[in-house]
Amino acid sequence: MTYMIRPATLSDVGIILALRYQAVENKLYRVITHDMLFDALRKDCMAWVAEDQEKVVGFSLANKRRKMLWGLFVTPAYQNQGIGKALLNVAVRWLQQEARHWFLFPCKKIWLETEINSRAETFYQHLGWKRAKQVSAREVHYCYYFDV
Repeated sequence: MTYMIRPATLSDVGIILALRYQAVENKLYRVITHDMLFDALRKDCMAWVAEDQEKVVGFSLANKRRKMLWGLFVTPAYQNQGIGKALLNVAVRWLQQEARHWFLFPCKKIWLETEINSRAETFYQHLGWKRAKQVSAREVHYCYYFDV
């Protein structure tokens, strides 16, 4: 299997949402609409999609204003093949580059939120993310530290 990572376009919003709502772990607890994601991509966010023969099989989404990874998902049939790591890496690199423009509030970390005891939590720990704090009975923040 060969896959390609590319920047998402506004026409990918529908498939990104469809994939996100397929998640079994880290379910959404608030509604995200097509218009909300469309607007976010036009303002503060950047997304990437992973394709296998032009079929979108995963995505990552980063928010530069909040300095966070907003979402990462790979369809189950494509998990454990390096796609999630590749999607995470491209989002982290983008956020690190954006950090160079944070003159007033320099930031040396980015963060994400995930479910406690999920496979995602293990994934992020394995890649060097540090558990920062538990924010609810089911969610925890992780941080990734870097030099600006």
